[in-house]
Amino acid sequence: KDVCLDVTVGHVGPMADEYAESGIPFLRSQNILPFRLDDANLKYISEDFHKRLKKSALSPGDVVVVRTGYPGTACVIPKRLRVANCADLVVIHPSPEIDGHYLCCIFNSAWGRSTVSGSLVGVAQQHFNIGVAKEMEITLPPIITQKRIASILTAYDDLIENNTRRIKILENMAQMLYREWFVNFLFPGHEKVRMVESELGPIPEGWSIQSVGSVCLRVTDGSHRSPATVDSTFVMASSKDMHRWGLDLSKCRTISRADYEDLVRNDCRPLRGDILITKDGANYLK
Repeated sequence: KDVCLDVTVGHVGPMADEYAESGIPFLRSQNILPFRLDDANLKYISEDFHKRLKKSALSPGDVVVVRTGYPGTACVIPKRLRVANCADLVVIHPSPEIDGHYLCCIFNSAWGRSTVSGSLVGVAQQHFNIGVAKEMEITLPPIITQKRIASILTAYDDLIENNTRRIKILENMAQMLYREWFVNFLFPGHEKVRMVESELGPIPEGWSIQSVGSVCLRVTDGSHRSPATVDSTFVMASSKDMHRWGLDLSKCRTISRADYEDLVRNDCRPLRGDILITKDGANYLK
């Protein structure tokens, strides 16, 4: 709080009736990744509602920190987002004494994550309290040193963001190819294949209509109970640990050997080559 112009919190309250098709970008915790902003599933609000939420208004250079979900995850609002607003995020307006990117590095560091996780409050759902954020004590070198440290680390972040953008382009190309081949049936050599009628409409000759269950060895789901978290090597993942390319095992919790063996006996363990699909939340095919 001594080196920031203001430390406040994003809007907390019902939002279902406030979202608009376009307008002012409205950030939520799922849009905040370490060092960068994720535009996927970005929401928008009207100009009028944005004006009513002056306290949570964002500007380029502000630091936003996740309160719930993955508390402590931080990024700097980029220049391309000239105006924005947010919900349930810690919003920090740095002063000339501290570089926003340097502060972001502190939050995303191992020390920062440990400090935040050790100061969470709440019973039903733990969150990073704004009061704790204001009182955090940090090492503050001269501003020139801060900027040098931040420039080195953000260079890696820029590379990650560029690669992520390329991945999205490749993913869109793959989806377009899938639609061309398996929906429109315009696969290589389709001109020589005769179309025949089926219960789902015309399909290429030689193809058939089958249920997923009839062509898979098993279709099951994960555990319906949540074993206690203990310090061990037996990893238990959930939908929040899944992303478009697989599982982030670094953030999974661990369970006891006895609970792990019980899940194995109840056929709840995924095997190599299995396909995992989230049952709620993001619903991405894995």
